[in-house]
Amino acid sequence: MTPASLSGAQPKLAGRLINGKFVVGQTDDERYQRWESEAVDDAGLLTVPTGMNMSQIMTVAEVAAMLNVSPAYVVALIRDGRLPASANANGTHTVARRDAKAYRLEAKRRGRKALEELARVSQEAGIYGKQK
Repeated sequence: MTPASLSGAQPKLAGRLINGKFVVGQTDDERYQRWESEAVDDAGLLTVPTGMNMSQIMTVAEVAAMLNVSPAYVVALIRDGRLPASANANGTHTVARRDAKAYRLEAKRRGRKALEELARVSQEAGIYGKQK
């Protein structure tokens, strides 16, 4: 169910009264039901890969927030094949939560290794010699 548009000079949305609150669009429960139902991309919506539910997938924006990078960088990771993802007919990507977490752990490991190497090289070069 999507919100109804009302005509007029200013855009308006129609809402519904649910449990004493006005709701525009779908409730969380309605949204999860829709996502967990048949994963058919008939309206250009994100598709949930077969065998997964909504809590197991992430949007590009969610992955970007998790990794503390831009959405464009996440798309580049996907295009380069460094982050597995699924795409619908419109090119909208979804990433399995387990793949995003695995990438984050691997990125932290690479960063830690690079810092250790930098510290080692700096010490060998005497950059951090005794200060007077």
